[in-house]
Amino acid sequence: MIRRLSSHAIPLLRYSRALPTITSKIRYSVQHTNEQTAPQTMEPSELREYNLIEYDPEKVLVSGYTEKSFIIGTLRLFGSVLLFPKNYFNWTIQTPQDITTESLKLVEYMNPTPEVLIIGTGANYYRLPEDIRKHLLENGIAVEEMRTVAAISTFNILNQEDRNVACALISIEPIDSRTLTPSENPALFQEIQEAVNTLSDRNYVRQVQRQSRQ
Repeated sequence: MIRRLSSHAIPLLRYSRALPTITSKIRYSVQHTNEQTAPQTMEPSELREYNLIEYDPEKVLVSGYTEKSFIIGTLRLFGSVLLFPKNYFNWTIQTPQDITTESLKLVEYMNPTPEVLIIGTGANYYRLPEDIRKHLLENGIAVEEMRTVAAISTFNILNQEDRNVACALISIEPIDSRTLTPSENPALFQEIQEAVNTLSDRNYVRQVQRQSRQ
């Protein structure tokens, strides 16, 4: 079942308590960075873990989610995703224990570098190992871990406020989007087909209604 976030419920006040902590970490990272990180170049092969989905001139907004997917704009993306203010990417990570500094390299290479990285760790809270947190902080990126549902709302709030924020969302139920096939995931593809049929039925009804009014 798709859970949609009402536009009237964004920002959600119950998640706003996380904002003071996040903003204080942003200030901390800026004040305690001793040197500017030199511009870095990346070989195309280093981007093999990421798949560019879409560039949107408007702000990225997560409007809904399921256990295995996220609704961004008019698209439903399966598996984990990396979000930036105007871009979003498929992410191959399935569990928070899979996260490494290498899997977050894209965040470091973004220009400008995000000041804060929100990590949605799935159904349960998980704190990243200290070496990963230290590495990101040394590059001027403060890290805030929280459960994925809370991370969605926090990212939406900060992005609406024009903060330089990134968000790594792990799907609530682990899934590898690269291996999605009807034979391996029949129930999921049946759900997709039913959603397509429902949309088609609604469009047909609208078309009949318009014709009847003419």
